[in-house]
Amino acid sequence: MAVLLSLSWSALVSPIIGWAYFVAWSLSFYPQIVLNWRRKSIHGLSLDFLYLNLFGFLCYAIYNIGLYANRREWGAEGSIHVNDVVFALHALFFTAVTVVQSLIYRRTRSKPVSHATLLFIGMAGLVVLSVSFLSIGGMVTPRTVLYLLSVIKMAITLLKYVPQAYFNYTRKSTTGWSIMNILLDFTGGNLSMLQVFVDGSVTGDWSPIVNNPVKFGLSLASIGFDVLFMLQHYVLYPRREEADALPSRKQDEEAGPLLAQSTATYDSLDGQTTSDQPR
Repeated sequence: MAVLLSLSWSALVSPIIGWAYFVAWSLSFYPQIVLNWRRKSIHGLSLDFLYLNLFGFLCYAIYNIGLYANRREWGAEGSIHVNDVVFALHALFFTAVTVVQSLIYRRTRSKPVSHATLLFIGMAGLVVLSVSFLSIGGMVTPRTVLYLLSVIKMAITLLKYVPQAYFNYTRKSTTGWSIMNILLDFTGGNLSMLQVFVDGSVTGDWSPIVNNPVKFGLSLASIGFDVLFMLQHYVLYPRREEADALPSRKQDEEAGPLLAQSTATYDSLDGQTTSDQPR
């Protein structure tokens, strides 16, 4: 009887936690989009982070869809939920919206996408295409392709925050980087991990962590970087430009959103911004 009650409790609580993490993680994409729209600029947002995020969520969406579609055959029913699939698709769409914003708004004092990031995305995409063709030919299983996508997503999660954290460090400011994004992401990461622990503690089956390690790993990595960003925002660099407004400078004007500028120019202008912040 106690076992049945525990299982019923898990069946009720686990979905609630799952959809709660979906809401928190999904809402975390909106503050940055709204901030970019209000300021009509992506100044302060690392384009390396943005494009790595887009490619990562593309991999994650395909991975979740594939795992959910084959969950019974692969014994992964307890490790993938419909909210995981919906979140991945939602994240992919709104990350793409932010990328579109980066093309529409002038790239005032935002460093261009680095060659290292473009090389990583290109090489990873080539590997995925190659393994996919091998899967079509029957040389590897479809599960291998999905596992590769999950590894790429995990690697991107560990890498994508580094350019933004370093960008904040060089500017000694978090202006243009939405802290609400981080607070919601932190909440979603904790709820995602809690769902895994609730499922495992009630059933005694911890195989979902093995069957879907990327979900647990993403939560852990996100929480770690979120703590770093909160320290940058509230402790290390608390001074920010008033109302997140950009100074009106003649040298900020650009002929178009895709006009390339040298890194030295961006660094020089960033230095001017930092020195102009109110003390």
